[in-house]
Amino acid sequence: MTSEHLAGAKHLGHDRSAGFRCIRQGWFLSFPVLSRSAERVRILPLAAAPRELAERTLLEEHAALGCKVIVVEKAGEHFPFVFAPHQILRRSMSTLILTYCRDFADYVRFAGAIGRYFLMRGIPSIVVDSDPRVRELTGMPIERARRYYARGTHPPRNGDIAYTEFAFLGT
Repeated sequence: MTSEHLAGAKHLGHDRSAGFRCIRQGWFLSFPVLSRSAERVRILPLAAAPRELAERTLLEEHAALGCKVIVVEKAGEHFPFVFAPHQILRRSMSTLILTYCRDFADYVRFAGAIGRYFLMRGIPSIVVDSDPRVRELTGMPIERARRYYARGTHPPRNGDIAYTEFAFLGT
């Protein structure tokens, strides 16, 4: 069993005593429209996405919560993404947080297309968890004090904070 705890560093002592360990630290503010992406893809809204997607229920539930849901189509394959609305920089800038993707490498791979899609809708940036692969994205680290704790044998992977307070409460 895996438990996820997204609290700040002030609870570190309690978390360690309960078996939690830090699995990720910090956020990265990406500007995906600036990413190099030569792949030609199509971005589908949830309504146009195939009904047989394994994540269909997750996508519909998060869309009902106000999340932005898109599906990237490439050569007959479909890659679902969920983004939660968020405010950063003392609530002076609206952005999105990557809430769900099958693999963080998919976000990096399709960042340019995703960035163009959201830029046309007035959203220039997307917040992602800090990960070694963010070096392939254009952006900057933010909220370095934010830590993700988990316990158990299968910690949550980067790019999957679906069904956490970010989606439900917008925090």
